[in-house]
Amino acid sequence: MKHRAPALNSGLFTLLALLLVPTSASAQTPGLEAEDQDVALHAQILKPFLKDVDESASSALLLVSGRNYVGQTGLVIEVLMAHIDEPRILVPAGLDPPTFYEAGGKETRFWNPYFGIELGGPGASWVRQMGFRIDAREQSESGARSYLMGDLADPERPTAFSHITTFQAGAIRRPRRALNRDYRMRLTATVPLDGHLSAWFLTYRGMLVLKRGAWGLEGGVVGSALVDRDSGLSFGERFSSQFEVILRTQWGPVRPLLSARVWLNQDERDLAPVVAGLGLEWLDRKQSR
Repeated sequence: MKHRAPALNSGLFTLLALLLVPTSASAQTPGLEAEDQDVALHAQILKPFLKDVDESASSALLLVSGRNYVGQTGLVIEVLMAHIDEPRILVPAGLDPPTFYEAGGKETRFWNPYFGIELGGPGASWVRQMGFRIDAREQSESGARSYLMGDLADPERPTAFSHITTFQAGAIRRPRRALNRDYRMRLTATVPLDGHLSAWFLTYRGMLVLKRGAWGLEGGVVGSALVDRDSGLSFGERFSSQFEVILRTQWGPVRPLLSARVWLNQDERDLAPVVAGLGLEWLDRKQSR
C-alpha cells in the first residue's frame, strides 16, 4: 500500500530544521515570562495513563513545533506522532464457525501537521495566528488505535487526529497582570474545509502564572468546544477540557518543563485519569519581546 505520510513528514522535519537559523548572540535571552512567540523550538511528550488498558510506557503523543520571526511575521510548523503498544490478543468474531481476529500490537503514525503564521511585533498585547492543519494520511488507513493516544492526551487539537483539513485563526494574549498574578490566554477557531461538515471548534487556554527566581508554575484550563447547531449535544457535552499544571525552569536559552493534566470530562477521565508531560523549549534571542 502506498502511504503519503512518511515522505511528507521527512520534509516537515527538514522545514523545522530550517526554522532554527542562527540568531544574534548580542540579544538578551527571554526568561520565564517568555510566551509562545519566543520559543524557536518546542518538543513535548504527552503520556495518557489509560485505565484498564495494558499499554507500554512508550505509548504516548509526541509534539514538535518550530517558529521563526522575520520582522513582525512568524512562520510556525508543527508535527505530531502518536505511538501505542499493547499486548496482542485474539478476540472472538463469530461462533459458527468459531472465528477470531487479532487485536493489539504496536502502531506508530504521523498525524495532521500544522503550517501557519503569527502576526504581532515586539510589545504587542495580542498576537494573531492563522494557518492550516493538513490531512496527511490516506483514507484507507485506519489509525484508530494511535488516534486514541492523541485524542486522550490533548483536547487543544480537536482535528489533528482525523481525516479533515482545517483552517485555524486565533489570538494569543501576551502575559499581563491581574490580581497581582500574571495570566496568559489563547483562543483559536478551527473550521473544517469540507463542504459536508458544518461544525467548527473553539479551542481555549487560560493560565495563571507564578514566578520565583528561575522557576515558574502555571495552572489553568485548556480544551476545545464544538460549535454546531445540529449536533444534538447539550451545552456541557460540547466541551472537552483539562485542568493543567506546568512547572518550568530555565538554563540559559533552554527551558525544560513538566506538566500534569486531569480531564474535567467524566467519560475521558474514566479512560485516562492522568496525562503526564515532559518537554523542552529553546528560546530564540532575536524573538525576545
